[in-house]
Amino acid sequence: MNNTRNKVAVITGGNSGIGLALAENLLREGFCVLITSRSGEVTLSHPKLSVVKLDLKDEASIANSKIIIENLVSKIDLLINNAGIADDIHLLRPTLDSFKDTIDTNLTGTIFFTEALLPLLSQEAVVVNISSEMGLFEHLQSNAYAYRISKSGLNVYTKLLAQSYEGTGIKVFAIHPGWVRTKLGGALAPVLPDEAAKGIIMAIKKEKDTGIYINVYSGQSVRI
Repeated sequence: MNNTRNKVAVITGGNSGIGLALAENLLREGFCVLITSRSGEVTLSHPKLSVVKLDLKDEASIANSKIIIENLVSKIDLLINNAGIADDIHLLRPTLDSFKDTIDTNLTGTIFFTEALLPLLSQEAVVVNISSEMGLFEHLQSNAYAYRISKSGLNVYTKLLAQSYEGTGIKVFAIHPGWVRTKLGGALAPVLPDEAAKGIIMAIKKEKDTGIYINVYSGQSVRI
């Protein structure tokens, strides 16, 4: 990700937390940034920032957001799938409503939003799926079923998408940012959103391979 000026980044869930911090950092690096939010509004203002309304649970919203993005930019250099929910994070058993909402947002919606934007990817684009160590088999516990399954599935999608672009300049990563102090992570989380954002951006710049799961907090990376 050299020569970042005039490059375009799309960040889902950019109205708060990690997504907003990512937008702020990338704008400072010269990116043109498009961030999505369910309300279509964000607290950040910048001449190179655009906001796109997107509800990942809504197929029509995904289709409409694609049209808006195509009208705003001709290519995407960095796509960061950051939006996600964890409604069942404290539940010991799955419930149908929270399970469906979480899978539809974190996995199904994220996959098909990404698929919709693939034709816009530049020749050396990077796709980042914000994952979690909670979705890794070695970290599984009997709670937060939907959240864990959604992140595990996102890791699988990362692998499949990376394979489909093998031999091209396009790279695909799953990134665990650590336990971050956001609405999802809670007030006790040790990592601030800006720290997480800087770690994610550094990992993207550093990693040369594709199909990699990167733990920003530990500094470890493994092939999925």
